[in-house]
Amino acid sequence: AHQNVEFTPKTTIYVEQLILANQMAYCFGISEKTNAVQRSNRLLHRWISINCLTQTKETSGDTALLPSNRKDSAEESSIVRELFHTVMRQNSDLWNMEGVKRAEEWITQMHSLQRLGWIHCAPDVDAYNIVLLGLCNLCKPLSPKHIDNENRISKREERSRRKFILEMAERLLTQLTELHDDGIHPNILSMNLSLNAIAKAGREGDPNLCKIANRVLMKAIGEESYRSVVGINCEQPDGDESVDDTVGESDLQGATKSFVKPNMDTYHWLVGIYSSSGDATYIKLGMTLLKKMIENRLEEQSRHLFSAGSTASFAPSTGTYNNMLRALAKKGIDVTSATDKGSTLMRVEVAKEATAFLDSMIRYETSYPTRVTFIFLLQLWRKTGSTKAGEYADEILSRMETVSIYQRDLKPFSNGYLLALECWHTAALAGYVGAAERAFQLVQIVDGKSGLELISDDYEEDDTETAFPYRRIYNCMMKICAATQDKRDTPRSMAIAFDVLKKMEDNDISPSHTSFLYLYQSVQN
Repeated sequence: AHQNVEFTPKTTIYVEQLILANQMAYCFGISEKTNAVQRSNRLLHRWISINCLTQTKETSGDTALLPSNRKDSAEESSIVRELFHTVMRQNSDLWNMEGVKRAEEWITQMHSLQRLGWIHCAPDVDAYNIVLLGLCNLCKPLSPKHIDNENRISKREERSRRKFILEMAERLLTQLTELHDDGIHPNILSMNLSLNAIAKAGREGDPNLCKIANRVLMKAIGEESYRSVVGINCEQPDGDESVDDTVGESDLQGATKSFVKPNMDTYHWLVGIYSSSGDATYIKLGMTLLKKMIENRLEEQSRHLFSAGSTASFAPSTGTYNNMLRALAKKGIDVTSATDKGSTLMRVEVAKEATAFLDSMIRYETSYPTRVTFIFLLQLWRKTGSTKAGEYADEILSRMETVSIYQRDLKPFSNGYLLALECWHTAALAGYVGAAERAFQLVQIVDGKSGLELISDDYEEDDTETAFPYRRIYNCMMKICAATQDKRDTPRSMAIAFDVLKKMEDNDISPSHTSFLYLYQSVQN
C-alpha cells in the first residue's frame, strides 16, 4: 500500500486502516516490525502536516477532521486520538528506549497541536498509560530471572535503562497530575503502572527509590490519603524517624485536585518498593501495608461472598509475601530497632508475625506459598537467637509437607532441612535442653530420603550440593552437639556426635577437620 499508492491522507479512517496494516507486519520479525513502526510514524506525520499544519482552524471546518455536527465531531475526535494511540502503542511495543522515547514525543506533539487549537488532537490519560506500559515492558531484561537470557543487556546499558525508566515514570505521572485544568486526570492504572515501573527498575537497597515512589503516590492520591497510607503523623515505635521527610512541602502543594483511590495493586507495588529499600523504617511500613492488604482482602471476600459474578482481588499475591519475607530475612537488616537487651524478644515477635502469614497465604490460589517462602521463614528464625527457633523450624517443615500435598513440586529438600538444623543450632546456643535430640530426628528423616529427593535447583537458595547434601547436614548436626552446654544434655549430645560420625563413614563421606573439631568440643562439654 505504501509503495504503490500515492494518496493524500485526508481521510482519517483510511489512515487508521493503513497504520493497522503496518502492525500486521510484526509477524515477520523484529527488523520488519521496526520498519513497520517507522512507516506508521511517517504516515502520521504526513497526516498531521496535511490536516493540521497546512490548514487553519477556521477553514478546516468542512474537512473530515472537523465535521460540523457535534456528534460526528465527538466520533471524529475519538478516531483522531486512536490514530495517535495506535502509533504510540506500536513504538512502545518495540521494547527499547528509543521506541518509548518516540512514544513520549508523540504526547508532546499532541500537546503542541492542542495549543494550536486542534482540540481533537489533545492527549488523554490513555496516551500517558500507553507510554507507562512501555516503561514496564522495558523492565523485563532487568529481572534476575532473565539474567541468563541470550538477549541480556550490558551493565552499562542496564544502569542507563534503570535511570531512564525511573526518571520518565515520575515525569509522566507528574505531567498527568498537572493537566487537571484541561479535564485530564490520572486514573488508577496510571498510578499503578508508574509504581510498577519504579519497583522493577529500582536497585535493591536503594532508599531513594522509596522517595520517588512516595512523590508519585502523593501526587496521585492527594495529601490526606497519602498521609493515611504511609502513616505520616502517626506514632512511630521506639523513636524511629517518620517517613514524613520523604515528601517536601512543595510536593504537597503541587498535588492534583482530582485524586485516585489506591487499590490492592497499589499496595502490592508499594510493599515491593519498601521491602527492597534495606531501610528498617520502610520495611516496617511495608509490613504494615501487607497486614492492611490481608485485612482488606478478607473484607472484600466477605462482601462478594453472595454476589453473583464478583471476584476478590488477587493481591496480596505470593510475590507480595515473598518480597516482604526476603526483606525480613536479609542479612544485616535489623527491623526491630531495639536495644541489645530486648532485641531477641523483638526479633522473635517479628518472626512470629512473618510465620503467621502462612495462614493467610494458603487461603487463596494466587498467594500459595512457594519453596522460597519457607526458605525465608527458616532464615528469619535462624537469626532470632531464641530457644524457640528449632520448634518453629519443625512447624515450618511440617507445613511445607502439608502444602506439598497440593503442590507436588514443593516438598522439603536439602536446604530446607539444613536451615531447620541451623535453627536448632540457634536454639542450642540459646540454652534449649534437648536441641541435639530433636535435631537428630531431622537427620534420621533425611537419611530415609534419596539423594535426588534432596536436590533442588531453585535460584533463590544457597549453593545446594547436587551429589551429596548429607555432608553439610551431618556437619551441622555435629555443630549442634558442640553448641550444647547444659550438663543435662551433654552426654546425649556427645553420643549423637559419635553416631553422626559413624553415619558419615557408612556413607563414604570423609569427615573434615571441622567435623573433628565439633566432635572434640562435644567430648569436652
